[in-house]
Amino acid sequence: MRGNEVKIQVFVPDVAVFLLFKIKRMKDLEKEKDALWSGLEILERTRLWYLQRLEENRRAQCHEQERPLSARNSGRQRPPVAQLSTDSGKDKHNRCVLWLLI
Repeated sequence: MRGNEVKIQVFVPDVAVFLLFKIKRMKDLEKEKDALWSGLEILERTRLWYLQRLEENRRAQCHEQERPLSARNSGRQRPPVAQLSTDSGKDKHNRCVLWLLI
């Protein structure tokens, strides 16, 4: 029996070291997972912020296109190139509606 005790004593430290290594690895993975979730949350907030800005810009652009050309050009010497389009009013309206739906 004394021989078995020696084997158990030699075996137990190896198992303890293995288990401690596994526990440390699991804690490290848990920290990494938390960091990744935090990063994902930041990315999602940023994505929503950009979507809001895009929506505001689309609405402002559609509103700007609906104003009369004289009101858009007040204080300007000549209209910007984008306003020299030959689209009809209906085409501009449809394009604005399409942008809002996207």
